[in-house]
Amino acid sequence: MLKDPGRLAWTVLFISLAVFCATTTGIFLGVRWFLVDSTVPLTVTLSVGRGTVGVRNGTGESAEEAERSTRFLAPDARLTTDSQSQGFITFTDSYTHEVVASLVLHQDSSITLGHTASPRFSFSSSPYTITVQARGQIDVDIVPDIPRAINFDVHSSLGWARMSRSGRYLLTSQEDRFSVLNRAGEAVIVNRESQARSVPEGTEGRISSENDSIIVSRTLVDIVPDSGFDVVNPVNPSLPSGWGCYIVRDDLSAPRGSWAREVVRGRSALHITRLEGVRNHAETGCIQNIGQPGEGLPVTQYDYLELRATMLIRYQSLSACGWRGSECPVMLVINYLDPYGVQRRWIHGFYAHYDQAAGYPLRCDTCSLDHEKLNPDTWYTYTSGNLLQILPEEQRPAAILSVHFYASGHEYEVMLGEVSLLAGRTSQTGIDAATQPGPTLTLIPDPTPATATAATTAPATSATQAPASTASHTPEAASPATPEPETPATPEATQEIGARLE
Repeated sequence: MLKDPGRLAWTVLFISLAVFCATTTGIFLGVRWFLVDSTVPLTVTLSVGRGTVGVRNGTGESAEEAERSTRFLAPDARLTTDSQSQGFITFTDSYTHEVVASLVLHQDSSITLGHTASPRFSFSSSPYTITVQARGQIDVDIVPDIPRAINFDVHSSLGWARMSRSGRYLLTSQEDRFSVLNRAGEAVIVNRESQARSVPEGTEGRISSENDSIIVSRTLVDIVPDSGFDVVNPVNPSLPSGWGCYIVRDDLSAPRGSWAREVVRGRSALHITRLEGVRNHAETGCIQNIGQPGEGLPVTQYDYLELRATMLIRYQSLSACGWRGSECPVMLVINYLDPYGVQRRWIHGFYAHYDQAAGYPLRCDTCSLDHEKLNPDTWYTYTSGNLLQILPEEQRPAAILSVHFYASGHEYEVMLGEVSLLAGRTSQTGIDAATQPGPTLTLIPDPTPATATAATTAPATSATQAPASTASHTPEAASPATPEPETPATPEATQEIGARLE
C-alpha cells in the first residue's frame, strides 16, 4: 500500500501534462516546419550547346557518360567539358515549372552540383537555394522578377561567392584565383578566413592564392547599351530599346523575315524567323551604333575587348552557311576603326546543320575564323577572347563604330539572348570601384531618308548606314539585286530597309 497516494497522483498528472505539452508542441513545430520550412529539390536540367559534356552521377566511382543532348541531373552530379564543348544548366521550380536560374559551363571547366531547394509550399518565405562547386569558367544568370529570394552559392578552393538577386554574373575558379564579375545584380565574395566583401554591380571581386586578400575593382564594362534586350522600345514594343533592325530580300514578292522581342523561360531574347518554304536569299538583322558618327567609341585606353553573344539556333534550311560560307543563321559583326583610321569589319558565323555531301565551305571570304557548329535548339554563349591580343596589331580596334548581328539564308529561326562587348583594363587591381567610372556612351540616332524605310526604333538605321550585306547567294537564290523600298501599311508596322550596300 502506497504511503502517499496523493503525491503519486500529482506526479502522474504533471508527467502526463508535460508529455501532452511536449507532444502538442512537437506536432505544432513539425506541422509548421512542414508547411513553412520544408523544401523540395529544384529540377536541374543539362542541355549541351556544343560538343559533348561528361556527366558522372553521385560521389562514387561511377563511370562518366558522354551527353550530347539533354538530360535531368541527379544531386551530386559532376559535369565536365573539354576544349570544344559547352553545357547549359537550368534550375527549375518543381511546382511552378518556372526557371529561376541558369548556368553556362564553358569549355575546359567542371562543376559539382550541391544542395538545391525550393520551399514545398508557395506561401513560405524561404529562399531558393542553389550550391555548386566550380572549376574553370561559368556564367550564372538569375531570372528577372523571381518570385522569392535566392541564394546561389559557387564554391572554389580559395573561397566562395553568393549571388542573391536577379542579374548576370561571370565567375572564374582556378588554382591561384577566384573571381566574380557582377554585371548586374548583388554579390558577396568570401575567402577561406570567412572575410567577406560586397561586390557592387559593375565591379569584380577576386581572391588570390598568394595572400587570401579580397580585391574589389572595376575591370570590365559592357559598352553596348541594352546588350541583353531587357528594355522594351517605347516606339515599337517588338524591339529592344537601342537596336535598329532591318530586312533585306532579293525578291520583294517573297516572304519577309520577322523579329520580335520575347521572354523565353525568364530570358529576354530577340526572336528572328523566316519559315515559309522559301528558296531565295534574305537577311534579317539588327545594328546598334556606338559613339559619335564616323568616330565611334575609342577603346585604346583598354587592354581587353571581348565580344559575347548568347544564341539558340532552332532551324535552318541551308547546310552550314551556304555555298560560299556567307549565309549563316547567326552572324556577328563588329564594325570598327583600326589604329590607322581604316574602317574594318570583324565577322564570325554559327550554324547547326551540316550536310557533308553538299561540301559547303565553313568560312566566308571576309572571315578570319571558321564558323562554329552548335547543337540545335540549345542556348550557347560565345566568347571571342581578347580581340586586342588575338587580332594582328595593325588590325586591332581603336574605336568601335557599331555592333551588328543578323540571320541569313533561305529559312531560319534563331534567338539572340545577348550581344555585348566587354572592355576594360585587366591590369588595374586593388582600385576602389567608385574611382573607376565606366566609359561615357552616346547613342546617336540615324536620320531616316525619304528614299528608304528603316525599322521603327531608336536609333533608326538609315539606308545609307545600313549594315553591308555579306551574303553570297546559293544557287537556288535569286541573283543579287537592289530591292525597291517598301512602305508599311501602318506606322506601327515593322518596316524594311530597301537598300543593299557593298
